[in-house]
Amino acid sequence: MEKLSQFVRDGKATDSIMAVLKRSYMAMKGSGAGFEGYITGLENEARVKMESEIKKSMISQAAPVFKIKTLQGEEVNLENLKGKVVVLDFWATWCGPCKASLPSMQKEVNNYKNNPNVQFFFVDSWERGENLEKQKRTQDFISNNKYVFTVLMDDDNAVIKKYNVEGIPTKFVIDKNGLIRFKTVGFDNANKLQNEIEAMIGICLQQ
Repeated sequence: MEKLSQFVRDGKATDSIMAVLKRSYMAMKGSGAGFEGYITGLENEARVKMESEIKKSMISQAAPVFKIKTLQGEEVNLENLKGKVVVLDFWATWCGPCKASLPSMQKEVNNYKNNPNVQFFFVDSWERGENLEKQKRTQDFISNNKYVFTVLMDDDNAVIKKYNVEGIPTKFVIDKNGLIRFKTVGFDNANKLQNEIEAMIGICLQQ
């Protein structure tokens, strides 16, 4: 029980871990009564710990400005997004960890879809092939997975170069003043990713 509970405290509990934890809880308590409250308590511990650690990781550097088009051909200008919290997710269709992280990021897009102060952009960089081929592959990937978020096509890899990205997926959270406050690299765990992104956005919204 304690080892399983620690996964929740660390924000690393998967659905399978939660299922085993519930069975262990029921075996110990004789029923599932009180389990939801128990989990809520562990998650609150995890949230407080995570927010404390995340605040220590804050950075402050001007976000490189860019103008870039979406898959639909609409131009996005970062300078026009001052006053909003902006999440940039650099990815590519060939990148396994990138694709593994996208379902969690879609959930975050859904969570904030009614908040006009938060914007998500998925910057498709280092995509292989000619530009038209890149766009078709990316559009097919987005459509086949039923993702509903804004994809920016970094066809010449100029934006990813400006942000000095060395590996993908890499995510940046930019505050309302146009400063990069957080950077995360790679993908480990879906729940951990969602909790981190929510904490980062929350901190930036409070500033």
